[in-house]
Amino acid sequence: MAEIPLNETQAAERLGVRPSTLAHWRCAGIGPRYAKIGGRVRYFPGDLADFIASRIVEPQGDRGAA
Repeated sequence: MAEIPLNETQAAERLGVRPSTLAHWRCAGIGPRYAKIGGRVRYFPGDLADFIASRIVEPQGDRGAA
């Protein structure tokens, strides 16, 4: 079964940001992948998961702790 695309509000909720943040990211070309369907912006859950995974930061461990 294909993923059901999410609207901007639903996608923003999943990412924990405001819809206006997603709009800003789209304009800046830095947010998750999206599709324009019927003139409306849609996000696919897998693309949101990939976006989150690309932002994971690995801790560097203990640096010179006494």
